[in-house]
Amino acid sequence: MTRTRSLDEKLTRAKKIQGLSEKVSIANNANADLFLSVHANTGLPDSYGTESFYTTPQSEEFAQMIHKHLVKATSFGDRELKKRSLNVTRNTKMPSVLVEVGFLTNQVENHKMFDPSFQQGVARELAAGITEYYDRAGDQGNNTDVSRRN
Repeated sequence: MTRTRSLDEKLTRAKKIQGLSEKVSIANNANADLFLSVHANTGLPDSYGTESFYTTPQSEEFAQMIHKHLVKATSFGDRELKKRSLNVTRNTKMPSVLVEVGFLTNQVENHKMFDPSFQQGVARELAAGITEYYDRAGDQGNNTDVSRRN
């Protein structure tokens, strides 16, 4: 994630919207532990569902956990976890996932995605996926330094 308390303050002060390549650079330069990019999809009006993408083998377990929690949060159709070569999942040095919460072009999903309680539910489940990943990494004895997180 490119969001940390100190980085949020810098980005808020700068009032700058970054492109995806800039977000990758920020995460890589900050030696982030994880990268999660959250998006809303577009397609035909009858397109529906949640999908998640990863590129590298180091990202697969993180992606599985995030996708499981995202599907639980949305109750939209499961378009599945997919391995694809996307800029933010290919060029980050840490485990990375790009999620498409739902379709802006689907009237039902669009309406739900703009509901603050739905957004909170998605955020809560994404956080649960991150926590599950860290807990599992610790259980497996991986050298995951979670003390750096704010």
